[in-house]
Amino acid sequence: MNLKLLFLNTLVGIISGLVSGVSGEPGFALLLPLLLIFHITDNYKVAIGTILICAVAPLSLFSITQYYKNNLVMIYTGLYISFIFIIFNYFGSFLINYISVINIEYISIAIYFFVGLFFLFNSYTKLYGNDRHKVKNIFS
Repeated sequence: MNLKLLFLNTLVGIISGLVSGVSGEPGFALLLPLLLIFHITDNYKVAIGTILICAVAPLSLFSITQYYKNNLVMIYTGLYISFIFIIFNYFGSFLINYISVINIEYISIAIYFFVGLFFLFNSYTKLYGNDRHKVKNIFS
């Protein structure tokens, strides 16, 4: 691996790790566009396979311990969802050969659009979630 590729891989890991640790969103959602934008791979499906290698719990071990120390983790819920995620992730891997890249992109657009709308809606309505710790909002 050359130094440029090592640097780009490190940058992608830093960006996705920070986003994951800060937002609670899986930083893996950013990996697909970053792997393609930085030309780490030019193959959409290889990028997806690479993300699957990254998506293991030990990568989040240090951030999980911090959330646990602050009583911000539902351990059994997380383990259960992980178990279900693993099973359906496996089944989803069979579908990749039957879906074109353009359709995968459309599915990704729909997912990101939904998530974006959810957070836009929730940022104004504050309908979901609460903040027991009353952290100061830096934007107000």
